[in-house]
Amino acid sequence: MKFHNILLTLLASSTIVLTGCGGGSSSGGSSSGDLPDTNNTPVDPAPGDSTGDSGSNDGDNGGTDDSNDDAVLDPQVSDQSWSAGDDEMIDMIWPYADIESEAPLYLLKHTSSGAKIMKGKPATSTESAEDFAEVLSFTGNTVGAIEAYRFIDANGQPDRLIYTCDNSSGTSSINIYKESDFGATPASLPLYNYYPLGAANVRWDISNCDSLSIGAATVSTSGFSVTLIVGGIGGEQITTANFYQVAKAEIAFNINAGGSITTGTYAGLPTRINKYDANNNDIQAVHALDGNSAIVAFTAPANSQNRVHLTRDAGSDINLVISGENKFDGTTSLWDVKDIHVWKKSATDARVYMTSPAGGSFLISYNPTNLTKNGDHTFTSGDIQHCGDVITGFRSPATSGTLWCQDSTDAAEILEFTAPDMPAL
Repeated sequence: MKFHNILLTLLASSTIVLTGCGGGSSSGGSSSGDLPDTNNTPVDPAPGDSTGDSGSNDGDNGGTDDSNDDAVLDPQVSDQSWSAGDDEMIDMIWPYADIESEAPLYLLKHTSSGAKIMKGKPATSTESAEDFAEVLSFTGNTVGAIEAYRFIDANGQPDRLIYTCDNSSGTSSINIYKESDFGATPASLPLYNYYPLGAANVRWDISNCDSLSIGAATVSTSGFSVTLIVGGIGGEQITTANFYQVAKAEIAFNINAGGSITTGTYAGLPTRINKYDANNNDIQAVHALDGNSAIVAFTAPANSQNRVHLTRDAGSDINLVISGENKFDGTTSLWDVKDIHVWKKSATDARVYMTSPAGGSFLISYNPTNLTKNGDHTFTSGDIQHCGDVITGFRSPATSGTLWCQDSTDAAEILEFTAPDMPAL
């Protein structure tokens, strides 16, 4: 079934209602209907948890079954169209609230001529991995990040929304596509808002969005709502300085309603959580911890420091790393953090996995319950030491989880492995 009508209503509670959403790109692209059947149950937020994460709820690592090797002809997801020197993996997502087995991976890739969203599927115990195939293409490299959410539609069928950072105009926006109808025009939420200054309202905006992650989700009989943490360079009306803005946007989807796009006032737009002076700080990667806070990795060149902050909507930043040491290689130098993935292993152990383009991975364990750091570790063995530009994986509490990352030794390949612990934990 195709949905051509979209209702996008901006409310004073800073929530947009998106109904019957379709999706597509102005430059075209192929559709993809490869959705798992409804016998696979999605993992939803815990009952009564309005800000909880969703993902895996057991210890299945989503990999191949050694007892059935003959059934798995190809255990690894690859990009067979990869062009060395021209292509770059920008973002990779294992969808929020998805099923453990048969869930896909979505890849955002920049090429010499544009951007592509691609879809692949990890191997299961009975099926080979499916290599990345293009589902959407864009003219120019103006798509800065992606996120995905699995849901069940009004007919009881599984579907997914794909969220993107669109930087094709002066102010960035979150564009929202529906996987079952990629050919339709996407819904769009512009990334700006106002804050009071005396008797006036002063505008801030994001003009180059490069980070997008779901921090929380709630499910109801009529649909669902997600809170997206978004980051990117922007400005303020009263100054010429550039700031890296970290904001949140609440987006609700009603599976039963239909209509058309309607506009509203600034009261329905994203809320800023924090801003960083981009002239003195190089913000490199951001990922949601929950619906009100985010992990921010950056450098402060004037102080020769590498830093990781937990920035919060309510409360001051919590310092997780302030160091002159490059945690990826052990040298005294400014690091290059390419991507972050957060796995909430338990209520007292949120795992923050960070990658660097040259390879190597750094882990921080944080206790969200008492707001303290458990420890950190640099990996020098196993597949995780070879992670390059992008990393993703399971998100919810479980005894073990699966991670996927780009192989720094073979850029066209995706590594899959069980998320490693820190030796001290």
